[in-house]
Amino acid sequence: MFVNRLFKHWTYQIFSPGTVLREKYEAFKRLLDQDRRAHELIAELEEIFYRRQKFDLAAIAHRYDELAGTVGAMIDCLQVMAPGSYLSLSDYFKKIDFYIRFMLAPPDLDFAPPFVVGLKEISSLDEGMVGGKAFNLARLKNRLGLPVPPGFVVTTTACNYFLECNNLRGEIDRRLAGLDPAAPGALERVSDEIVIAVRNARVPTDIEEAIAGSLSMLVDNGNGASRFAVRSSAVAEDGDISFAGQYRTMLNVAPADLARAWQEVVAGKYSPRALFYRISYGLLDAEIPMAVLVLPMIDAVASGVVTTVDLENDDDSVLVIHSLWGLGELLVGGESAADAISCSKDEPPAVIRRRVAAKSVRMVAGPPGRGQLAEVAAADRHRISLDDHQALALAGLCRRAEDFWGRPLDIEWCLDRQGRMLLLQARPLALAADRRDRGEGRAEEPEISGPVLLAGGERAAPGIGSGRVFLIPPGSGPDAVPAGAVLVCRDTPPALVMIMDRLEAVVADRGSVAGHFASVAREFGVPVLVNTGEATSRLAHGQLVTVDVDHLKVHEEASVPRPAGTKGKPARFADSPYLRKLKYIIDFISPLALVDPQSPSFVPESCRSLHDLIRFTHEKAMSEMFSIGDRRSTGRGSRRLVSDLPLTVHILDVGGGLLESAGPGPEISVDDIRSRPFRALWQGLAHPDIDWAGHGHFDWKTFDTVAIAGGVAPRESAALATYAVVSEDYFNLNMRFGYHFAVVDALCGPRNAVNYIALRFAGGGGDFSGRSARITFLAEVLGRLGFAVQVRGDLLDARVSGLDVPEMEKTLDMLGRLLGATRLLDMVLRDSDPVAGFVADFFAGRYSFSSSGSRSAGEPGDGSDNGGL
Repeated sequence: MFVNRLFKHWTYQIFSPGTVLREKYEAFKRLLDQDRRAHELIAELEEIFYRRQKFDLAAIAHRYDELAGTVGAMIDCLQVMAPGSYLSLSDYFKKIDFYIRFMLAPPDLDFAPPFVVGLKEISSLDEGMVGGKAFNLARLKNRLGLPVPPGFVVTTTACNYFLECNNLRGEIDRRLAGLDPAAPGALERVSDEIVIAVRNARVPTDIEEAIAGSLSMLVDNGNGASRFAVRSSAVAEDGDISFAGQYRTMLNVAPADLARAWQEVVAGKYSPRALFYRISYGLLDAEIPMAVLVLPMIDAVASGVVTTVDLENDDDSVLVIHSLWGLGELLVGGESAADAISCSKDEPPAVIRRRVAAKSVRMVAGPPGRGQLAEVAAADRHRISLDDHQALALAGLCRRAEDFWGRPLDIEWCLDRQGRMLLLQARPLALAADRRDRGEGRAEEPEISGPVLLAGGERAAPGIGSGRVFLIPPGSGPDAVPAGAVLVCRDTPPALVMIMDRLEAVVADRGSVAGHFASVAREFGVPVLVNTGEATSRLAHGQLVTVDVDHLKVHEEASVPRPAGTKGKPARFADSPYLRKLKYIIDFISPLALVDPQSPSFVPESCRSLHDLIRFTHEKAMSEMFSIGDRRSTGRGSRRLVSDLPLTVHILDVGGGLLESAGPGPEISVDDIRSRPFRALWQGLAHPDIDWAGHGHFDWKTFDTVAIAGGVAPRESAALATYAVVSEDYFNLNMRFGYHFAVVDALCGPRNAVNYIALRFAGGGGDFSGRSARITFLAEVLGRLGFAVQVRGDLLDARVSGLDVPEMEKTLDMLGRLLGATRLLDMVLRDSDPVAGFVADFFAGRYSFSSSGSRSAGEPGDGSDNGGL
């Protein structure tokens, strides 16, 4: 194929040079389209990484697939333009592509039996097969001999086998690739699509038979339960990352329905809140397959949660038993207060405090799959649900578990009708980050000037948060809550986890310190005050408040700053598998080492990133396109623009762009150019107040580097070469300043309706912060000039259209001034620097930001503390 292409090229070049020109020009246009898209995708990936945006890795893989396709297409176009010249380029692309795809490849999955394992058979090597919840329960049962119900686990290999048999893995990844967790309704939409697909899939006969066999053995061994609880036990669940309340539990399941209930729990892995939680922690879908724990349904007299430290009082010497009548779902679901019995950890332990909650309803076994509410007898509503003897027995069991783990635990338990205390779950207790940092002891009460609107309640997650009160309107869901809100609600269901990163604080009428939402809130650093009894009636929607959870107070119109970045973001996200993989990928995509096309190292062998490949391919395409006429001396080639500006500009006239008086020579002046839009832009670039020679205080020796004098390369350097295609009323300009480039495309003719100016600006030699700050400056200036602006990372696209000729020329003049004035701004600007002062300077006619004389010392934004902009 290559030989045929080369022979065709030589034949056309000899006998039909016009055909060669047309083919090259068409390939060149395709290459520029791919180049544009490649820079968009790099900007998206950089923004995701540097802004720490949360996406599923499938979304990263999807973007990378498109990026790799665009780079490959660019290389193909260059081969059309110059057959035989850059054959090794594809090899270096394949090498870099291999490294990136290696990191994006999903883990090897195990599909082999056993599909079911009994709790008593689980060993210390089986955690990856049975998941966190079942593994922890097996440790209580098998290692410590603590009272745990009999049961079995449908393994992670069964989940993998089920998804594989139904070809669901690819379908799930495609759905996750299109998920933007920050987009309204996106989580619900993608979740619905995946959950429906999982529910509609067929459970393999092998799995159904394995479940039936284990159930038969369980019943034959004297555990004659007629109903079962089917609970999630995903890999990573109930470890340092809790997934508290994020997965599905099926209660009161009949034996004949166990396989279907198992399928429902597997589908629950893709619920909106489970997706949000997993992505927030940077966990990868394929790395946390779902195992499912099957236990007999216990007819519980009382149930609850033990925290082996006192969370409300930061006391590690005390454990707290949270207890209510019936099943524990009302407690962990944040729908009910519970009795609290505090016990010392002395030997023997002692009850030191009791707090009795009003308990008007309890949950009991109900229809298949769920529980149902029943009234609590009047005599029991204000009676404590565990007596001291029962509480101390439970405290002893939990103390043994804590000693074994060597850390605080969160333990679910129940008391059955026969008076047996049973442990149902154990996991490391989620402690707030500020408590881990400061050790025991509550923070000192801050000075808050506003009056107290509400006092009392329980401290579910410590801290202080300020914002406007938001009460979710009837008929609306959590997605209605805006960013920066103080959510005021009746209870705290686990579904609220989906909006955790929008919340400054939560104040609830009901709820529990031991509930699932409280556990996740401590992980995310969001203050939560529960059991206030009257928050929804005392706090008004839209009211500005400060919530001081540590001191159980809500103040009006006060503000206490919270440490930046602590709210709504799990601390472990910064070191998550997602970010580690993304950094590795970005290191093979983003860095740009090939800068100067005249350097001996500007060769395919020096390409170390996709950005290098893109730069090399684009530069060589420009060279091929603009050297056609020079090679064949046909007069069709580019001409070098001679001017006072330290720029190398190659002009290719495609019809009427030059005056007839320009002559046939290799050089032209600005006076030889007829193109109306090009002359207008050049007038701005050549404005006398733009300092092309000065370079301020930037130390180029530390830059790794284009050898640049005065902020621009020597006039003859191809590192800064600018290429322009011109006609009488049109031009397309590709302009480079070392590490960044600008593309301007403009049509300026008598028909206002079709006139337009389009700008693309990207890259730079500064770090991501500096490049982003310059983009912010450009966006504000362009917006004031009438452009519609779109920004992604350090990539800016702007467009204005429909102007008459005088307005077009005026706007192009201002655009030229802007491009000249900001060429080095990214080297010294930072994201935190205010750009308003620079915008004001620009519109006041001060264009030399790299000169210390552009402002008076000490003026806002004068650059006095950042190198003298």
